[in-house]
Amino acid sequence: MNFFQHAPLRQKLTALTMVCSVVALLTTAVALGVYEFFFYQRTMFQQLETLSSITARNSGAALAFANTEDARRVLAALDAEPAVAAAALYDATGTKIADYRRRGAASSTPPQAPPDGLVRAGTELDIAVPVSEATKRFGTLLVRADVSAIGQRVAAYIMVLIGTTLVSGMLALLLTGWLSNRIVAPVQALVTAATGVKTTTDYSIRVPKAEDDELGALTDAFNEMLARIQQNEADLYRSAERFRLAIEAAKIGTWDWNLVRNEIEWNDRNCEIFGVPLGTRVNSELFLSLVHDDDRPRVKAAIESAAHSTADFSIEFRLQRPERPPHYAFARGLFLKSSAGDPLRAVGVTIDITERRGAELRIIESETRFRAVAERAPALIWSCEPALKRDYFNKTWLNFTGRTVEQEHGTGWQAGVPEADLYRWKEIVGGAAAQRDPYSIEYRLRRADGALRWMVETGSPRTAADGSFAGYLGSCIDITARKENEAELEAHVRTRTRELEVANQELETFSYSVSHDLRGPVRAIQGFAEIAIEECQAKNPEAAIERLTRVVKAAERMNKLIDAFISMARISRAELKIEEVDLSRMADEIFGFLRSANPDRRVEAIVARDLRCRGDDRLLRIALENLIGNAWKFTSKQEAARIEFAAENRPEGRVFYVRDNGAGFDCALAHKLFQAFERLHHNSQFEGLGVGLSTVQRVIAKHEGRIWAEGAEGRGATFYFTLPDRPRASSSVKAA
Repeated sequence: MNFFQHAPLRQKLTALTMVCSVVALLTTAVALGVYEFFFYQRTMFQQLETLSSITARNSGAALAFANTEDARRVLAALDAEPAVAAAALYDATGTKIADYRRRGAASSTPPQAPPDGLVRAGTELDIAVPVSEATKRFGTLLVRADVSAIGQRVAAYIMVLIGTTLVSGMLALLLTGWLSNRIVAPVQALVTAATGVKTTTDYSIRVPKAEDDELGALTDAFNEMLARIQQNEADLYRSAERFRLAIEAAKIGTWDWNLVRNEIEWNDRNCEIFGVPLGTRVNSELFLSLVHDDDRPRVKAAIESAAHSTADFSIEFRLQRPERPPHYAFARGLFLKSSAGDPLRAVGVTIDITERRGAELRIIESETRFRAVAERAPALIWSCEPALKRDYFNKTWLNFTGRTVEQEHGTGWQAGVPEADLYRWKEIVGGAAAQRDPYSIEYRLRRADGALRWMVETGSPRTAADGSFAGYLGSCIDITARKENEAELEAHVRTRTRELEVANQELETFSYSVSHDLRGPVRAIQGFAEIAIEECQAKNPEAAIERLTRVVKAAERMNKLIDAFISMARISRAELKIEEVDLSRMADEIFGFLRSANPDRRVEAIVARDLRCRGDDRLLRIALENLIGNAWKFTSKQEAARIEFAAENRPEGRVFYVRDNGAGFDCALAHKLFQAFERLHHNSQFEGLGVGLSTVQRVIAKHEGRIWAEGAEGRGATFYFTLPDRPRASSSVKAA
């Protein structure tokens, strides 16, 4: 086996060819010999059995009639088969009646018939078959054959096989020599070329192609492999050159640490970073001495950890630079290990990150200043990512909402915004974010005590270092007070607008009244004065006195109208002085005055107790005097007059009322009740100027209340009015 391992390829090919040829021939010969032996033996046995069966059928008559001569003639016919050495016929009792023996044969037959069947003993084969006719057996036929011819045939076959093997081996040896020259020569050329490449690393060597067969394909593949290796070598050189230039351009230091020899190879840039002369022989001790004292234990621990694990070595540290402040460096490396896991070598890079670290420190300082200002700012300050998920809330925000940073983070803060406001916020802010625009929006935010407060939120877009959108930085300010002031101002404007409308309406009524009511007394004065002059000229003093009396009365009415105008104007211009007013006591005083002025009248006055409100005492007295005075006047024709001042609670609040059983009024004309100088009864029935209810309506309106009336002619009237709990102490719009 050792010979085969170290023998040349030519000898291996020759030996292999010879062995294969001999094995193939022997295998084929043995297979054919075995087949021939068994086939020849079976054929001989079948022929003998067939011959025995035919002879047995021919011997039936001789045995049936015990004819010995016929039996011998039948057996003599076996002489035609060379393999039959002897034969015998036996009758039914097993007694031999005839036999046959080939001339020169030493074989003989037994005197008694053997059992039926085939029995082989050495080179002899006994075949015993029955002699019968139909179902009757007449005897037995024994045929003894010489089968030594089978061995002779096998011996001859072996001799032929030996001769054939020798001849085939000689031919195979000659063929192997020819084939080895065609096969081994190209292989030897490949071996020579491979040895040359190994020795000289010259990948330009090529092997000439001999044939277009598998060896030719192998030669082409070998040459192509060399060409690719040559190209890869060139590419690798160019790549290494580019890498070297890139390293130099990027000012990256490289290092290669042989852990076995404890030697570290640095490039020039690495020496510059660490501040050592170029070409300095570096080991681990020198490297660690150049690391800042405070960072040295951490760097050493990181190296040891990476050396005994599969992780890369990666760390930032400060350098010990005596001539200048410490520099920052970043080192990253990979440990190469043996199959047993022991570290053998480490390679990596070093980058001077002093400028980057300085920028980071400035950013951190700026961030710290920002957070310090933001945390102390009275406004609610926040920031968010480009996806509008918020990642910062200042302390003011958290104190306002009463929630933690974790609860507010992302979109959690939206839990404090009503759904309608949040929908509007998403629509406006989402549109602004799509355009990277600043925005401002007002919405409600739930405070820690559960109250919804109006906030104005402004967001300014942030930009990352690469110019991309980095989200928003914004603030929220509580504008609830401003909103309430705006609402109060709007309400005040609405109130003033209503008062202005009322004043304009009153001005229109006043103008009409002036043109109508004052014209009547003036015409009367003018007319009666002219008549009085004429009568004086006609010397009729009694008639003149009567006319002048009417002039005086008309003038008195004009004075009353002018006083009413002045009173209405004063009420419109009056400032409210809000205080606690006892309406029950006020009504009692008014009824007392009316009784003293009209002692002959019998009126049932009913005043509910403890009727109080907040308002202007003087103006409310004027209103109540007019309401009770009207009831007193319009019940003057009732024998059993009844006037009631009370209050009742309704869904809209407390409602005061003055009810009487007097003359009442036509409901269809109720809209004229509170118009100045409008009267629903003739002056001949009930005297008056028509300004009392208009004055009451103005007083109630100044208190932000409401007044209305219900009644029917001849069935009395009820005047209802409301007074708010806290009317505003402000002046109304002035009317002429």
